[in-house]
Amino acid sequence: MTMIGNIFGGRHSEFNMEKNVHFILGAPRSGTTWLQYSLNLHPQIFCTENRLFGGFAAMWPDNDGSQSLRITLDKYVQSHSQQVPVNAAGSTIEEYQGLLLTNMIKATVKTSRKISGKKYLIDKITPYVGTSNIVVEQIFKRFPHGKLVYLARDGRDVLTSGTFDWLKKNAEGTDRHRYFIMQEKNFSLRRFFDDEQITLWSKYWTEPYQAVANSEHEYLLIKYELMLDAYVDVLGSVLKYFGITFTAGQLGKCEQLSDYQIMSGGRVRGENSIAEKQRKGVAGDWSTYFTKRDGLLFQQLAGKQLQALGYVNGPEWIDSLPDTIDLKPLS
Repeated sequence: MTMIGNIFGGRHSEFNMEKNVHFILGAPRSGTTWLQYSLNLHPQIFCTENRLFGGFAAMWPDNDGSQSLRITLDKYVQSHSQQVPVNAAGSTIEEYQGLLLTNMIKATVKTSRKISGKKYLIDKITPYVGTSNIVVEQIFKRFPHGKLVYLARDGRDVLTSGTFDWLKKNAEGTDRHRYFIMQEKNFSLRRFFDDEQITLWSKYWTEPYQAVANSEHEYLLIKYELMLDAYVDVLGSVLKYFGITFTAGQLGKCEQLSDYQIMSGGRVRGENSIAEKQRKGVAGDWSTYFTKRDGLLFQQLAGKQLQALGYVNGPEWIDSLPDTIDLKPLS
């Protein structure tokens, strides 16, 4: 599904954007939408999702069974420029693409400022598989004054939430689809994941963090689990890191208006709603769905990162996992 293109070089490829443009990076299903919603409640912040970088283009499955195009801005520029007779203008395709991408990014920033009327722009990014290195490289190259916050979440919960999110997109024929979507009578679910989903979501989870951790640039690490326990403190640390002033009253308002019950349409945190974007809003839900086979595979693919981020001390967490889960038949 992923298609990676070259990032455009040339004499126009680097530019110093104005200050007050910052970034939030994290794996999908890590709480970035929650943080985005909260930041937009601040009177001087517009937090958006521009998908500027990654060299990605693909038809993407939607929950209603249809597909829509997902394309990053740099990939669009590359595609658009293929038929432009740049030689007649005395230029090269690389120079044309670099200048066009630069101008489109500037236009995106300018438009965001105009429609929002706000001083600070924050772009949230959850990179597509295979694109994280490009995304991080281009953020720091093109926005040298920008700051980056990385939002981490336990990868086992990311896998669980992501697998639920794709129930209506690509799970047809699997046992989890039969149980949760078709709701077949007298059908017990003994394994929620499959090897394909574990492999895919381990990439979604490990690649963004590795790209940030392996870069030479400074970033602020925050955790979803701490947001659940001390939301105001975490939000305050993010604003402080970005250099944005705030009052205690503003933080309290952000917390109140971004409460899970409001964002989920009335459900309390912990109340499950299958395939909703705000599905459950808790930490540790993975333990309901992991079998020993799942744990062994995820540990193989992402165990080092689990330990590096402090979610486990070693592989011993697998020992207590059951051979099968036991979700009873629906009646």
